[in-house]
Amino acid sequence: MAALWAGDWYERGHVLPKDATLAVTWYRRAARLGSIVARHELFRCYSYGIGVAADPAVAARFANAADRLGYEEAADRPTISATYPEPYDRALLRWHDGHRDAKCRQLVERGAAAGDGRAQHQLGLWLAAGHRGLGVGADPARARTLLTAAARHVGAAARDLGTWCERGQLVPRDPTQAVAWYRRAARLGSVAARRDLARCYADGLGVAVDRRRAERYLTEVADLDGKGESGRRAPGSSRPTPPLPRKAR
Repeated sequence: MAALWAGDWYERGHVLPKDATLAVTWYRRAARLGSIVARHELFRCYSYGIGVAADPAVAARFANAADRLGYEEAADRPTISATYPEPYDRALLRWHDGHRDAKCRQLVERGAAAGDGRAQHQLGLWLAAGHRGLGVGADPARARTLLTAAARHVGAAARDLGTWCERGQLVPRDPTQAVAWYRRAARLGSVAARRDLARCYADGLGVAVDRRRAERYLTEVADLDGKGESGRRAPGSSRPTPPLPRKAR
């Protein structure tokens, strides 16, 4: 969506002159046009005071709107509090602010212990391969446990479990189970999982070949793409939209 790209370019001073106020203007326009990613960007701007006065209540409203519309990997139950965010929300803001340290890890751990599916998902990804920069050692067994817990509510976690089962990564290879996880992820709003299901039905991976069903999933993906719901990467960037990394680079 052009409005979203314009907002990103104005914010970063890429192609266009750096202007945080104009960035917010374009993010608002993109949000009005249906972009879920733009709602998440407005959540960040109102949280930090980027181009606008910081306003936690407005930030929470945009975050919760993105949640309701299915923003992947940033949405979960419960919704973000306007006055006292969950530990994972504070970790997210801390990460965006450049404080990628032990405190950030501790907030994610606290969120995971409290049952926040987003935090369980993130911590599980770190534990899958380890993250030296944050002092997280590899623990595949705990990673599987955390992602399984997160997959009750977080589509991205269910999709990652499906990917692991399909590839035989950290778990025995099981295409049938992979499809089961992809289905759960799709029910939780994952656009990427719908794309995976289309591929599975087209290729007969874990299910019988069913071209009609594959086409149906691809149609759903196209419809959701048109509403701005498939963007997993920031506009004009190769950086994934989830604010915290899966493993050390």
